[in-house]
Parts: sequence; structure tokens; C-alpha cells
Amino acid sequence: MAYWNPDFSDRDEVLAAHRRGSGVTIVLAVLILLETGLVYFMENVFAPSGLVEPDIVKVASGVAEAAFALFVAWRFQVGKGAFTGALLLLALALGVVLQVLDGELTGLVIALVIMVGLFHAVRAAFTVRAWPQDEADRFV
Repeated sequence: MAYWNPDFSDRDEVLAAHRRGSGVTIVLAVLILLETGLVYFMENVFAPSGLVEPDIVKVASGVAEAAFALFVAWRFQVGKGAFTGALLLLALALGVVLQVLDGELTGLVIALVIMVGLFHAVRAAFTVRAWPQDEADRFV
């Protein structure tokens, strides 16, 4: 079981990479919620009184991102998630690019490790999707 470069010639390795995608997206959702809570706390507690209004849009967008990541984790858990995982990977890659262009390099290594796990989970989901289905597996 290799995290960085799984061998997709074995069915068990493909399924393991697919299952790891669920864990990776749950970790991503938790990190998004922690970041959202920390930003909200820092802006509202440590800011001078009355100078900064609570930004509910930042909180709502963080909760929506985490909810989508949890939805993708559920899709990976039930054996699907190829397109939703690819959409989450694209959004995460765009976020990393914007973060680098903005000059904020905090959390870049963590985001890249999560992107690697998510990339292999999406690869595994597309591989599982391409497998021929048995009659017994169609109705499960």
C-alpha cells in the first residue's frame, strides 16, 4: 500500500486507494472547519471592539466547502466519487494556485499531501468505474 505512487495493477491496491480517498477528504473537511473557526475567532475576539463586523460569508463558505468535502468522502465510501472527487481536486488545486500567487505559503505542504491522496483516489474511482460489473454487483 503506497500512498505516493500506488500500483494499480492489483485490484486490492485500487480499492485501498479508493478507500483512502474517504479518509483524505474527511481530513480535508476537518482542516477547513478548523481554519474557518480560527479565522472567525481571530477576527472577532482579537479585533478591537466594533471595528470589524463578523464576516458571515467567510463562515458560510467554509462550512459549504467542508460539507462538499464530506459529501465526496461519502461518495468514496460507497464506491463512487469519480466526478465529485475530480471537482474537489480541481477546487483544491485552484485554491493552492491562488494561495501561491497571493504569497501565502502556510499550509502548502499539507494541501499538496492531501492533493496527492485525492488524486490517487480519483484515479482509483475512475478505474473502479471502468471495471465490468457482475450481475450480483449491479443491484447491491
